[in-house]
Amino acid sequence: MKVRIAALALVLVMALAFPLSASAAVLVGSAQVRLTFSGSIASCYTVVNDSGKEIAITLELSCGGTVVASWEADGTGRVTISETAAVTPGVTYTLTVSGTVNGAAITPKSVTKTA
Repeated sequence: MKVRIAALALVLVMALAFPLSASAAVLVGSAQVRLTFSGSIASCYTVVNDSGKEIAITLELSCGGTVVASWEADGTGRVTISETAAVTPGVTYTLTVSGTVNGAAITPKSVTKTA
């Protein structure tokens, strides 16, 4: 009987621990990346939210592994980058946001589209 109670307690502790560790991924869910085109102009946008924390991000527009344009910004709680870049219609581009929150690296988030 004691073994069953100990096993149940262990399962309960593990189940409660997973939501706590998953909360670190909330930042990825709150990072938005948008890439739109108008002729030969790309509109590049990202916003990263994490209330009260120091945020430093880099937004990169790339084509075939070559960085076409790059922007950086930092702040507390919410950081936004909204920029434009010249592109070639018919070519595929990737927009990626990466950076840190309170010094810890965030998982990069990307969107890929054809101009």
